[in-house]
Amino acid sequence: MPCIQLDENYRCKLFGQPERPAVCSSLQPTPEMCGESREQALRWLGYLEQASQPTCPTAEPLTPPHS
Repeated sequence: MPCIQLDENYRCKLFGQPERPAVCSSLQPTPEMCGESREQALRWLGYLEQASQPTCPTAEPLTPPHS
């Protein structure tokens, strides 16, 4: 699900604004994270979202998506 702060072109409506969350402004995308397409970038973001969830003792370890 896209962030509610994205406009119809998937651009951040809070970019450069003081109310932009610190987690957003601290994110430093890398070529690996962006991939070569929107689909690859979204897969990577999905991985980051899952990897940052509280761990479950029976959960399988996650591996990052390949570009």
